Amino acid sequence: MSGKISVVIGFKDWGVDRLSVALRALAACMAEIDGEVIVSDYGSEDGPVLREVVEELGGVYVYTETDGTWSRSRALNAGFAIASGSILISTDADMLFSPATFAAVREHFEIRGRCALALQCRDLPQGYGPIELQETAIDWDQLERVSLIRPRWGMGGLMAVDRETYALLRGFDERLQIYGGEDIDFANRVRRAGLPLNWLDDPRARMYHMWHEPTRGVVEVSEDGKAAIAFNRDVMLNDKSIIRNLPTWQFALRSVDPIVSVVIATKDRPEYLRESIESALNQTFEDIEVLVVADGCTSSTDDVVAEFKDSRLRYFRREASGVAASRNFAATVSRGIFTVIHDDDDIMIPNRIENHLRAISIEPELAVGSFSGWIDFDDSNGALVAQPGSEFSLASIVYRGRALAHGTTMIRTEIIRSVGYDESLRSGSDFNLFVRIARLGLHLVHTGSYAILRRLHGEQVTSVDSAVQKSSATSTVAVLEAQLGPNEVAKLRKRAARIVDVQLETSPRKLLAELGGLLPGDLVRRTVLVSSSVSSSSQLSGDDWIEFRDGDRLEVRRGVDWREFLSLSKLGMIVSDLSENSSEPVSLALDRVALTLLLERIDLGGRLAVQAFRAIEPKGQNEPGAILRDHIVSELYDDDIYDACSIHTGGQVVSFVVAALANQERASLLLSKSGVDRWHIALGGPRKTSSFVEEILNED
Repeated sequence: MSGKISVVIGFKDWGVDRLSVALRALAACMAEIDGEVIVSDYGSEDGPVLREVVEELGGVYVYTETDGTWSRSRALNAGFAIASGSILISTDADMLFSPATFAAVREHFEIRGRCALALQCRDLPQGYGPIELQETAIDWDQLERVSLIRPRWGMGGLMAVDRETYALLRGFDERLQIYGGEDIDFANRVRRAGLPLNWLDDPRARMYHMWHEPTRGVVEVSEDGKAAIAFNRDVMLNDKSIIRNLPTWQFALRSVDPIVSVVIATKDRPEYLRESIESALNQTFEDIEVLVVADGCTSSTDDVVAEFKDSRLRYFRREASGVAASRNFAATVSRGIFTVIHDDDDIMIPNRIENHLRAISIEPELAVGSFSGWIDFDDSNGALVAQPGSEFSLASIVYRGRALAHGTTMIRTEIIRSVGYDESLRSGSDFNLFVRIARLGLHLVHTGSYAILRRLHGEQVTSVDSAVQKSSATSTVAVLEAQLGPNEVAKLRKRAARIVDVQLETSPRKLLAELGGLLPGDLVRRTVLVSSSVSSSSQLSGDDWIEFRDGDRLEVRRGVDWREFLSLSKLGMIVSDLSENSSEPVSLALDRVALTLLLERIDLGGRLAVQAFRAIEPKGQNEPGAILRDHIVSELYDDDIYDACSIHTGGQVVSFVVAALANQERASLLLSKSGVDRWHIALGGPRKTSSFVEEILNED
């Protein structure tokens, strides 16, 4: 791997003299190769002065305004976001590199290819700080004699990685603040992604750490600093994922191919295709491309695709050759590392791709993809049937049924290219592909969630081509059983009998409450509860809202169309879906949502007897729980109250107050003094919020 090297230094008020010495040494390194040095200033107070110094010494300067909190991870990512190199190197402002170091680094990548590379650090003694080193030309032989080799723990001040791997991992973890563990965490993720971590052992490459007073002790004296370092350590040791910064990568690498290609093969179903594309483009994870492959379609398909003005959408029109050929073609033009398979009549749940990546990230060494459950919906009446799926194995796929649906999978694109769909099969090529993938010993992991609403209608392949589909499946199984032999087949059948579904929510009522707004067309009247931050652009329903004690306000929006619902879901603005496809009135739904949210906002640790009060209040009160507290003001003080909210609906105001009281007798006494309608219940210990809410709402 040859090409340009980009070196990024994360920096914040560490001292211009220290940085100047480092930059002079780096300039000598870059004279030997094609490279650039980027100083990523993450909130320094003397930014203009720093910029002048950096640019005078041949570096590139980028500044990020911050709230004052230092994050080495975000500082490095901000630098790499503007980097143009094919080899990316992170380091610090207190490191000195011998002139031929990066020539040796580049040669290593040319020989080894994709990997992560570390360089052992040599610590300089007192007297070899930035002030002393700035006063004279650097004597590299002298530094070699006086330095002490740091053991190979951590990364020691340099981490080099190829651009493709950096993009796959989505950079350093931007949750990490202060410093501590960023490099080690990144290196561990490289290894879990199946790539090597190498230590560069080359006498031309030397890295020396300039002496200075230690800074870690200063950071650790503050409680925030201690907490940040402890959090970093926990992430480094316990977070086994490889892909981070999901769904949003604040400092994303520029000009890279998307991680995910969504592939939609279609044939003359424009009435469904529009919603299929819309749901793909409105994912919480946006680093995608959507490929629509039209298999001998009419111009009506062209018209639907032309409605979308999104640069992530790529359209391919081909002569009719079958769905298997269309999917194989998509694999040849896909730019994504992973391919998400999506059918032209299904609707993606907004966080589907995010869930795929989180799941594949947990078991990267084992899995080449992930899959999810799905929810069948009747296109005529919206009836929902949950299909959680089970495990990905030969036993489950062949002998159990409903293990997974093709349109719920995400698979490494290289696997689809190498294994491929069998184009001799008019129908059933997806089942055949899964059998061959499982036969190769490859594994897909379940995301633990639902991926799609799968539309049931009269034009499905299972309806119009079921005989051919069944015949293809029978042929695939017959070939498999001939290869395995009767003993192995018997073992698989026995194992299949023991496989159970993944445990997901299957109640139609609860699924409707959670996902009903995604149903298309006239199947549902959409009513949603949104945070007040979007109220300025919405048509609100006058008197219907929930207000919490701290001023947070949630408002009801009625008549939301399908496209707007998708957009709000993607933005995370929908607090609750109250879509009226059930018999529960909105007023009761608001009671349920308000109390659930109220209890989730507070600590119900069970240390006290906690009472939840409900009171109907006169119109016009401007503070949640005001009237209830007025009635018992002599006994119930603000210090007793955990939280409160008021629900405004249908001209009525209802308040919930959650308070900490010594015992239930005192609560009953206070309520008897209040003279208002109320519900109350004691919590003597930890309780599940959902069951607690049901008990309160079911009381007289």
